[in-house]
Amino acid sequence: MRADDDRSLASGRAGRRLALAVTVASGANLLVLDEPTNHLDLESREALEAALDAFPGTMLLVSHDRALLDAVAERTLAIEDGELHPYDGGWAEMLRRREERTARMVKPEPKVERKRKPARASVRRPSELEQIEAEIASREAEVADLERKLAADWSDVETLAAHKNARDALQALLARWEDLFDKAQG
Repeated sequence: MRADDDRSLASGRAGRRLALAVTVASGANLLVLDEPTNHLDLESREALEAALDAFPGTMLLVSHDRALLDAVAERTLAIEDGELHPYDGGWAEMLRRREERTARMVKPEPKVERKRKPARASVRRPSELEQIEAEIASREAEVADLERKLAADWSDVETLAAHKNARDALQALLARWEDLFDKAQG
């Protein structure tokens, strides 16, 4: 990468940060954000979270960043099976409530006493989408653990590097998940 590219990239990031800061400070009462944490470093991401948390108006936030959703969302809307489902709280609360709703909907079938032939045990392998979702959950846990370590000691260069690598890997997994999800839908 050339020095001119570095400057234009840095000025582009700074310009986006400045535009967001101006918008938040402008007195607007509706803020629409689409993937606002993409390409932000940890410090900028935390500053964005603080600004969004302090924002007094309404926010429409579209993001795959589950940590951001947990940090700032008071209400989450999810499109599931072609329907819009509202949940109070962020990502974790949405998952908890969705599991409760699913558990209520799924009632155990009454057991019928019949003798059956022993069937071959068929092991269903998880789909690639399910495997990536499991990897995402694991990577998110790793990022959260590294963020807790960084909160205690920002000067640990190894933890900072590990955090950056884990966030980059998480972003790559999320992009791969989105591609697979789009292919499954289309």
